[in-house]
Amino acid sequence: VFAYGAVLSFMMGTAVSAFIKTGETAHLIFAIAGASCLLSDSVLSAIYFTPDNRKVTVGRFVINIVTYYIAQYLIAVSPYFIEA
Repeated sequence: VFAYGAVLSFMMGTAVSAFIKTGETAHLIFAIAGASCLLSDSVLSAIYFTPDNRKVTVGRFVINIVTYYIAQYLIAVSPYFIEA
């Protein structure tokens, strides 16, 4: 989980760095998608690896689903904003 989180953080940081350097909206969208994906997967790991009986709460479920679909949508539309 930590290695995967590190890879996602690196991807998000690279997108932020690219946005600062180029100013392209696509990089900003990809960075936001990375943050959303990191949040979604962090909540998902808490659901699966928390030892207590209340792993799946309504709040965790909603945050996981909403951030997951936001990340997927933003990753999918980010190429649309690449300036030619």
